[in-house]
Amino acid sequence: LEPITKIENIIYDYKKIDEVELISKEFSEENFRMFMSEADPKEIRSIVAAIHQILKAGKYSNPFYQKIISLSKEYFPEIEGFFNKNFHAFYNAEFINNILGDQSSTEEQLSDEKIMESIKNFEGYYKEEIMWQRRYGELNNLTNFILTKGPEDLKTWIKEQVKTEIEKENFVSIPKFSSFSTSASLELEKVFEENIFIYVQKNFGITKEEFFAAGHSNREIYWQRNLKTMKKIEAEIPGGVKRLLKDYGIHEFNRHPEEILINQLNEEDIDRPFGMVVYPHSDHSDSFDQKKDVFEKFYEKDKENHALKIFEVGNNHDLLKYLIQLKRKYQNKISYLILGGHGNTEGIQFTDMIMSHRAGTEQGELTKYVLNQRDKTLKIVSEFFTPDATVVLVSCSTGVDGGFGNMLRDKTNLRVLAPKEDSVLKKLEFTDGQLEVEYDVEKNVFDKKIE
Repeated sequence: LEPITKIENIIYDYKKIDEVELISKEFSEENFRMFMSEADPKEIRSIVAAIHQILKAGKYSNPFYQKIISLSKEYFPEIEGFFNKNFHAFYNAEFINNILGDQSSTEEQLSDEKIMESIKNFEGYYKEEIMWQRRYGELNNLTNFILTKGPEDLKTWIKEQVKTEIEKENFVSIPKFSSFSTSASLELEKVFEENIFIYVQKNFGITKEEFFAAGHSNREIYWQRNLKTMKKIEAEIPGGVKRLLKDYGIHEFNRHPEEILINQLNEEDIDRPFGMVVYPHSDHSDSFDQKKDVFEKFYEKDKENHALKIFEVGNNHDLLKYLIQLKRKYQNKISYLILGGHGNTEGIQFTDMIMSHRAGTEQGELTKYVLNQRDKTLKIVSEFFTPDATVVLVSCSTGVDGGFGNMLRDKTNLRVLAPKEDSVLKKLEFTDGQLEVEYDVEKNVFDKKIE
């Protein structure tokens, strides 16, 4: 088997060209026959996959690589048919894909008619290899051409494949809509939505409207990262996804540790000390997807002392609703609140809209202006918290002197921790019974005023 490995390795390093003849002399037909009698298909295909790299790298005319291909064919007579069928097909597919992606830098220009003619040559390979080997993204330009100008039977096949992958729950295999032109993207997205709504209704009992109620700006990212987590939660607690969506407003399931969400449901009727995490529905930069490990570590250390209730909100009405919901359900008061959202010195936003200084609740922003208009409400809400409760703001620049965090402390007389600049949450932990936070920038601590 050593000569096989040598051939495979040399393919990846053209500087070893002098070794080609040496390997060909070592690797006799007798050795090959012995190898063929003992090797399983995966070992043979490892060489095939290696030679694919030649074609993918665009080394079609390189003399060394031509020698490697010739040498490989010489020592693989049993799979000559495989080479004839697939190497030629892959060459055509990759070559056309590259031309479609960058016509300006290619000497050869292909007309639609020529591309259509070539499609017939590699259609079988396209189906067998690209989809089943999960390499769909490698030929996006070609797929885009097929979806916009290609033969109807192949268009239909691609759409049927999307449907099949959803039914099999192979979500990572479904093509990324953003990789295609607008018209092709809309074609695929329509097929996806028609079938994904059937899937979520069947598996989670939620409707199309509920699934996209958060109004996520990028639906492709939304379903890709959430369906896998939703499936795991549902396996642990049947009906759990719908409960989290309906009772806690959670749509971005993947941004939260599964253990916390599952325990949150299991401990719903247990009245014990608890903390509250509130995140926004919308997050244009996916910043809040990057804090999962912080909460995992924090929860692991503190779960014996506090339950943790996670919510997602789209506006101030949602936030107030959930605060009242907890007040009515439990005798225990809120031990801490971790409040997230994109922010600035003026406040926090729960949507992707641009924040204004005079924003109201309808705009999904909690600002200094809103705090000034809600003195009575804030006084009532502050009574929902324990006397030593802490509010941690996971929101950029809300910790400047005279900023939003400062005013929140003044209006509620709750201890507030907030970053002074654009920030990343690094750590949460209780120290001497008090919640502390670490950002990657300096923070401000607005302590509770002694009355």
